[in-house]
Amino acid sequence: MKPVIALTSSLAALATAASLPSKFTLVSSEDGSTLTTNGWQIYGHTDTTSELSILERTGTFVYYNASGDEEGLSVLTGVNSLAWLIQPGSEPIAGTTITSYGLTDDGYLALNGEQNFAFNTSLDGAQELWWIGDVSTIDPGFTIVQLEVQSA
Repeated sequence: MKPVIALTSSLAALATAASLPSKFTLVSSEDGSTLTTNGWQIYGHTDTTSELSILERTGTFVYYNASGDEEGLSVLTGVNSLAWLIQPGSEPIAGTTITSYGLTDDGYLALNGEQNFAFNTSLDGAQELWWIGDVSTIDPGFTIVQLEVQSA
């Protein structure tokens, strides 16, 4: 697992009032591109991986279907870090993930009521999507992004 910078919530979302649609795509507020995946990480600004064309919500879990296998989207927590990733298997592992996804009043994806998503822009090529625990002092290698939810 990659270390993630601990940053606080200056981008805290409005309380999630609406629930996610049962099927949707995620679009980057930065450039309007649909997010993509390599089956493990989620990316923006690239066309080298398959699109997360349709995500499905079941309860508080969010899934996408890759080659007929369900993959659960989750945030893996560590002692001092959080990392956004796709959890292989039909359901995230209990006790190690945060799965309270929701929709803000203005149509963006939130996790536990917050929109602390950022692209890691420190490396060339595809930009990995990360969950940042604390966005009060953002590292220069990360760009905060909102993820628009579009019904499929």
